[in-house]
Amino acid sequence: MVIFIQFSLTDTRAFKGNAPELLLSPSWPLPTPNKEFVRASGQISERVNKGLNNWIGENFICKIRRGIKFNQPVKINDPVINFRVVDKHQFSSERFVITKYEFVFASKNLSHIKIDWSLLQKIIHEIINIPVSIKTTTYQYITLPLKSIKKPLKEFYILNSTKHGSFDLDLQLQNIYDCTPQIYVLLDRNESFAYTGKKYISFNDNKTYSFNLYSGWRKFNNMPTRLWIHTRNDYQPEIGIDRKLRISILRLHTEFEALKHVLKAISSDKIKVTSLTPASDFLQRYLDNAINTLLKDEKKVTAQGETDFIDDIKTIFFDFQPGEFEIIKEKILSFNFRPQIQAKTINYIEKLEIMNDKYENNGQVGAMGPNAKAENNTFNQVQYKIPANLDFDLLVTQLSQLKSEMKVKADTPEELAVVQQVALAEKEAQSKNANGVIKYLKAGGQWVIETATKIGVTVVSELLKQNLSIG
Repeated sequence: MVIFIQFSLTDTRAFKGNAPELLLSPSWPLPTPNKEFVRASGQISERVNKGLNNWIGENFICKIRRGIKFNQPVKINDPVINFRVVDKHQFSSERFVITKYEFVFASKNLSHIKIDWSLLQKIIHEIINIPVSIKTTTYQYITLPLKSIKKPLKEFYILNSTKHGSFDLDLQLQNIYDCTPQIYVLLDRNESFAYTGKKYISFNDNKTYSFNLYSGWRKFNNMPTRLWIHTRNDYQPEIGIDRKLRISILRLHTEFEALKHVLKAISSDKIKVTSLTPASDFLQRYLDNAINTLLKDEKKVTAQGETDFIDDIKTIFFDFQPGEFEIIKEKILSFNFRPQIQAKTINYIEKLEIMNDKYENNGQVGAMGPNAKAENNTFNQVQYKIPANLDFDLLVTQLSQLKSEMKVKADTPEELAVVQQVALAEKEAQSKNANGVIKYLKAGGQWVIETATKIGVTVVSELLKQNLSIG
């Protein structure tokens, strides 16, 4: 059995303009491994087995042994089970929005022990009560149970991400939000578990691999958590599938909660932007990427499932007050976003409002749900000009050159976000999706065009030149 406990934070400070208090190093989500460090924590390294191709920010981690320390293993007395703290507790981040801290606890084979709900509760209880020492903004350690780490963890993150002289904790904490902690229990093939909760995903290809994934909202020692229990059945082990499912599930939940926090900050005027400013551009890029990611990866998860995963995970939006969705929509309209991002965001919010209705969306829509209206929206199916003889290998090479050049020059969160667009374009080129390449390059704006021309990446420049007036 391996138990992953993940605490995630949503940081909205970068939506407030230049955010001069924020550190620009490490350069998440594209840091330089074995060179950049997280303050008071450790060196950035490449994830041993890589992240997932569709998740920006999952390929690099920082082991945080110097910042957060576990000084003892976890021991269950009856029955006797020992859990070691895997030297893998880690920090990973998407630049200034999502930050995740993950702690891992592993036991030897439990095939001789009957694992039921009572025993699992006991195991989790012991783990979340293990003492942990965490560094404070004064560089001193405090020791407390893992279950009580949420507030110190936010202060630790402020230490990681904020310039010296800007440690106004009360001010910084107002803009950093807790996501619901997640506990992910992965059982080995010969470990069994009897659980009567709702089954979300069940997969069986009748040949090589089979698993069940159960989930629910639980409280452990008054700590509300999202619990996942992943059981593998008696087929050949496919560790890669287990790993991809775990990373996707944990990240998808965090993405939903982070988006909720951003939308609530908009509705309460904690996020205020002026149109045609870097802050507005950064917020638009975040909303565009977050919504695209959620909709795309929801399909990947539910492709194997018996039920609609997104319908359940959306319950985290239930704490919006009546009428608050309308306030958010009005504020989005007042920001004067680009039409396609404005429409996408409004449509997504309206989709959240109709929790009990299911809609198939195979194209572009102006409104969704009962009595929904769409006014003054213009949609265009973008068809870019793509050369018939486009050399994708050369395009990938040139996009890599462009990304490297821009990464060196990027000094602000907004510029780093543009570098991310180029990185996404590079991934699309690797998949030979020219439309995707052009979409992300155009989203990067004038700086991409100027840099591509300056360094002479002619294939990239020509693609942009031919499609500047499209979309």
